[in-house]
Amino acid sequence: MVRPDPSGTVVTMRATEPQGSGATEAMSAQDPPESHSERALDTEDEERRVVLWDAEEGDRFRWRRRIRANPVSLFWYRLAVAIGGAALMVAAMLTGPLPGPGGIPIFLLGLALWASEFEWAHHVMSWFKRQFARYRASDRRQKALFWLVFTIAAGSLWYTGVALVGLPTWVPEWAATRLDMVPGIRRHS
Repeated sequence: MVRPDPSGTVVTMRATEPQGSGATEAMSAQDPPESHSERALDTEDEERRVVLWDAEEGDRFRWRRRIRANPVSLFWYRLAVAIGGAALMVAAMLTGPLPGPGGIPIFLLGLALWASEFEWAHHVMSWFKRQFARYRASDRRQKALFWLVFTIAAGSLWYTGVALVGLPTWVPEWAATRLDMVPGIRRHS
């Protein structure tokens, strides 16, 4: 909520407590609102404090404020965001098996695009950020255990996929001859 201060300064009010408590915090107009990427969500309480900017409160981008003011433009804008996010998610699935970082960064980019417009996606993105912060705060032994479990799970999924579908054609011949010795793995015909 934006209201003028008696001194003439514009003050923005935003909720800082879980919903229903009614507590608010004043921010000066000189302080720009935090973007979703700048927020550090270390605890679940902080996630509840996040307020998505809507048309009534204003948006930090003037072009989005104009779009949100017109219901027809808002519909088409949200549809474009939904399709763009979905296209990035599909691209992530297609590039996942390729060498390199694959689909994970593209998947997160699609999720970030959705999070810019849809509250449910913002909550999912916040969950990812919390889990990443939790991982970074863990000690060396916990990180080693995480990577051990991750490697076993990824290897199991890879083995199951190769056993069901067969070895991909792009696997080099020297690797394919060695993998022929592993039970259940067959070459793709």
